[in-house]
Amino acid sequence: MNLQLIPFGEDTEELKRYFEGDPVSYAMVQYAQARFSAYPNIQWCISNDREIVADSVVMTGRQVTAQIIDKIAQDMKAREPWGTLLTNHQSRYRGYDFVDAPWSDIVTLEDVDQVDGRLIAEYRNTASDPVVLDEDRYELYIKPDDPRYYFRRMMWASLLSGGHATYGGIHTYISYDEKDRERVPDANMHLLGVQGYYDAGMTGADDFQYIAKFFTESGLNLVGMEPNDNLVGGEPQKFKCIHNDSIYIVYLANPDQTAEISATQKKYESIRTANAANAIPKTSITLPNSKFLFHWYNPRTGEWREKKEVNGGDVELKAPGDQDWVVLLKKK
Repeated sequence: MNLQLIPFGEDTEELKRYFEGDPVSYAMVQYAQARFSAYPNIQWCISNDREIVADSVVMTGRQVTAQIIDKIAQDMKAREPWGTLLTNHQSRYRGYDFVDAPWSDIVTLEDVDQVDGRLIAEYRNTASDPVVLDEDRYELYIKPDDPRYYFRRMMWASLLSGGHATYGGIHTYISYDEKDRERVPDANMHLLGVQGYYDAGMTGADDFQYIAKFFTESGLNLVGMEPNDNLVGGEPQKFKCIHNDSIYIVYLANPDQTAEISATQKKYESIRTANAANAIPKTSITLPNSKFLFHWYNPRTGEWREKKEVNGGDVELKAPGDQDWVVLLKKK
């Protein structure tokens, strides 16, 4: 298990105090690094959910200048004998302002409805560091109508875009005696606090085990692979592809509806309400002229289906059933 520690959390005033040279703020960060950085499963995130603004802007609310984050990050980097990874978390829809910063080790993103991996793909094309969709929808906050399909689809799409996403489930960040009425209606107060995933009625992460099973049983990882959705039709809301010279992994998301983004809400409402379609999905892929082993995988059950051999060239990918599917093609 990896732990991401956020020394400044959402305390904008404390960020400002550090930048202004406050000795107590300095001591807090120095102690935190001395206490935790030697652990191999720790990474640092300067702040959480802040809006990065120009130095000339009068900061209000969540706003903080890039200069402040840079100052703190450079100081932390200089105190890191263990090379602990470092990033910063910005507000939803605000991207990541530190792609080229020497101290930055991870591109951290917060957005919504990234079930086609488009934002990960965008930053992967410009950044040399790992790309993480750190927040999207949560299962209980701005929840999708079908969490199990939504989060399964988002995870496969993120991986095949060359990054990875996180899942937000139980309200472990809200105490039992705190009533946040915007996020947690009275009827759901029993979900607050730390408790078991199934006890809280969650379903969004049910199929993550089958992602691990796919890579364990195939003996594959994604090192050296390149995303290329154009190989399967150039419709990333429907079909995702990642490959190297001899291995191709394709995810047929097969949603029952897709739509363009709302200019006013910055959300895809039809993605929020989408289910896996009852129709059998199909697309095609152009492979090198060689023999390939062709193996379907059910991401809902972890079962392999219909292993066969195919020739290269234009190959039809028609799933063995409805809903969403993964197919693995390996050169013989």
